[in-house]
Amino acid sequence: MVSPTENHQIKTNLILHDSSQPPLTVHAIALSLTKQNNELIESRLTFQVNPQFYQRIDTAALFNLKPDARNPLLANSSQNQTLQSKPA
Repeated sequence: MVSPTENHQIKTNLILHDSSQPPLTVHAIALSLTKQNNELIESRLTFQVNPQFYQRIDTAALFNLKPDARNPLLANSSQNQTLQSKPA
């Protein structure tokens, strides 16, 4: 059975809070929701961060970033580039 996925372009800043870390502001681009039998089974948030924030996210394991969601530009990134990641 194919589960329908709804894709929403949100293009807004989100402030993510964690009690053990300072707030993290990310530029959210899209939200994808997959439902099965009217029950949400998967959600994906696509967002942009600069290389410094990406390093903070990676080092502190703030998201469960699957290897295929990591941007290959990280190793070659300059200070002015923006990276996109999709947390699982």
